[in-house]
Amino acid sequence: MTSVIFISSHRSKQSKTRQRVFSLGRAYIGSPCNHELIDLFLKRLSKTKWALQTYVDRRVIELATYSGDQLLEVLRDYEFCEPTTAEDLISCGWQPSADVYDIVSGELLE
Repeated sequence: MTSVIFISSHRSKQSKTRQRVFSLGRAYIGSPCNHELIDLFLKRLSKTKWALQTYVDRRVIELATYSGDQLLEVLRDYEFCEPTTAEDLISCGWQPSADVYDIVSGELLE
């Protein structure tokens, strides 16, 4: 009679990795006379480094890299169809260096 023994492999543990690329939505870029609508994505490089990127012809174009503290201010400069909030960034894994409060309610975001 044959006995079957289950041996866990490292691959099953690696398949449970965290998501690293997040969709921010569509944004207008360019001069006011020549707006272009693009899809922007946010990629987590490390706990404190983030990259803003887009896809053109199935190629990834990295627009810029930012520290975690710069990220919220930089995203306010883009004209999104639906605005990106601090809560959206926190759900992506962004960790601010200071407390972030909701402007409307005044509550601390966690």
